[in-house]
Amino acid sequence: MKIVSSAGFGFTGSTAITDLLSEYEDIYTYSIPSYELSFFNTSHGILNLYNNMVNNRIPDLMHYAGKDYLEQCKTWANYGTIANHESFFCGKFMEYSEEYITELGKNKYYCNHTWKHNSELQRVIYRIINKIYHVSKSLSVKNSYGEQNIEPLTTFSKLEKNYLYDVNEEEFTKITKDYFGKLFEAITDKQLINVHSLIPIQMIDECTKYFENICIIAIDRDPRDIYLTAKHKWKTLDYPIDDVHFYCDYYKWLRSAIRETKTPVLRLQFEDLVYKYDETVNKIERFLDIDSEKHVLKKTKFVPELSANNCNLKDKYPEESNNIKVIEKELGKWLYDFS
Repeated sequence: MKIVSSAGFGFTGSTAITDLLSEYEDIYTYSIPSYELSFFNTSHGILNLYNNMVNNRIPDLMHYAGKDYLEQCKTWANYGTIANHESFFCGKFMEYSEEYITELGKNKYYCNHTWKHNSELQRVIYRIINKIYHVSKSLSVKNSYGEQNIEPLTTFSKLEKNYLYDVNEEEFTKITKDYFGKLFEAITDKQLINVHSLIPIQMIDECTKYFENICIIAIDRDPRDIYLTAKHKWKTLDYPIDDVHFYCDYYKWLRSAIRETKTPVLRLQFEDLVYKYDETVNKIERFLDIDSEKHVLKKTKFVPELSANNCNLKDKYPEESNNIKVIEKELGKWLYDFS
């Protein structure tokens, strides 16, 4: 089994790769090809587990890293009614994720009480009951020096497992690789699985080591079109487009960590997929070693003629001419030659 993941920088067109590959027979693609598996792109994901369990070795941090990962998994598992991790992994996601944390803890744990799940009302009620309890107890119980004879209340508490995490880097890598192997084997018996944005483009080797067989198709796009798409088409609130100079700094910053990788990576321009469709598709087929005859739904999911409407946008927005000049000056080496 091989996994192929698209990768991009935001608005670069990486979903075009996922859509294109969904047109091939014998390649598994989730019902919503653009659904992202954010194992490595969230603060409570795999990299946080690695950092706290292998690098930090502080008991409380290891405990919360494991607990936070499972909480994050619950969020992913119930993210939406149409698409979520539980659906993606055919009902096995939470089961295998809980087994994963148990294995990292080598099934050694003790139980303690937690109130983290409590609502604000429960916290208020608990504080009132706890205060009354301790005041009444202190009137009847005399503590010796260094002793606490008043047992703490467990009102509204839940018991949770505290694992004795003790894994080195090699063990963590093996257990995590087995975890992902089980997850992806649960969804299909096809030999090639097509996923969107599984691996962050800035840390390819650091993340692909947790997979037995994976390759990446990374896609970039002309910075002028990214700017105009974010500002006028998507009208996004989470992309820095208000100040064109800052946008240029942001564009360069995203690409500053890109480096050579050991993992097989095919780097493409979105525009080539549009204007040099046949040539670029052939590159992808050779990279993945797939038969062109398997391209049975050609141009049904990714239609280059339609995607051309999202390329070379500068002439459609003449009011942005001054901003475009700034981008062309500061990001000249990333410009696509549309001539």
